[in-house]
Amino acid sequence: MADDLYGPWQYGALWPVLGALLGAAVLGWFAYLFWSTRAVPATAQPAPTHGRSLAELKQAHLAQLHAVGAEHAAGRLPERDAYQRLSTIVRAFAFAASGVPAHTMSLADLKRHHPGALPAAIERLYPVEFSAPGAGADATDGRGSAADVPGAVALATGVVGGWR
Repeated sequence: MADDLYGPWQYGALWPVLGALLGAAVLGWFAYLFWSTRAVPATAQPAPTHGRSLAELKQAHLAQLHAVGAEHAAGRLPERDAYQRLSTIVRAFAFAASGVPAHTMSLADLKRHHPGALPAAIERLYPVEFSAPGAGADATDGRGSAADVPGAVALATGVVGGWR
């Protein structure tokens, strides 16, 4: 009868080692997910000047701003479209000059990451830029006065021209 009994079965050393490796792999995967999906600060991007100096960038964007004003004065560009273009040009300049992705940021993000003249100018352009199509002179600049494109061009020109 004692010959029918035998001691408990012993596990080999391979199974605990495989369990530890599997646990380390899962922890490594979670660490990779955490580090690869964390937000990168907006100012960490290099300025994409493509070999152009700040003076050249200013000159190019100022010419675009003046072209918008001229198109509007000639009657070829509605007020709302002019404001949208001005905002796009100013945001593109800020991105090209500093690397801050202003072209993809909301007004709140701009205020938080790049305080100063840029968000103030964008804030002045917002009401007309996002007004209903065809609102025209009924759109206001947030202070109750009718929006005017020459004033907006001057504002945008001041931001671009005064950039340091």
